[in-house]
Amino acid sequence: MAHDERTLQQRVSDGVTHFVGSWRFIFLFSAVLMTWVVINTAVLFGTQFDPYPFILMNLMLSFVAAFQAPFIMMSQNRSEVKQDAAYRGLFQEIKELVHRSIDIEEKMMEMIQIDHEDEVKYRTELAGLTLAIKEMVEIDHSDEVQYKREISQLTKEMSEVKAILLKLSDQQSTR
Repeated sequence: MAHDERTLQQRVSDGVTHFVGSWRFIFLFSAVLMTWVVINTAVLFGTQFDPYPFILMNLMLSFVAAFQAPFIMMSQNRSEVKQDAAYRGLFQEIKELVHRSIDIEEKMMEMIQIDHEDEVKYRTELAGLTLAIKEMVEIDHSDEVQYKREISQLTKEMSEVKAILLKLSDQQSTR
């Protein structure tokens, strides 16, 4: 079993958040409130400890809300920190993959020595795509989803150009 690295306070805030964000809590709390209202409106029992307009019940609801909010906020803040760390790790992985891809592209460009005029156009296009990716990597992207789309699109375009270059290279070598 994995060791839980959270502090006692973090475990408590996560537990409270998990419970108050569940259907179980909603049903239980609704039953308590209904029971409270029935007991304090029905004359059957003869004891109304909080008659209408239920001032004591409102006070208790305020206490519950006042204590729930900090627990929920602590749990959400911790989740945001974890999510931010995960995004930073993912961004770093993408950046490393792009750098590796650029290195491969540069080596491919050095290896391909063909005089065909179509290939000059494709090599120029591939070099432009490589430069575009280098520029994207150097910029700090706040919208990671858009960044991923741009990287994906550029990678797709690079693959298409690579396929054409390899085909032309094969044609050249068979001559």
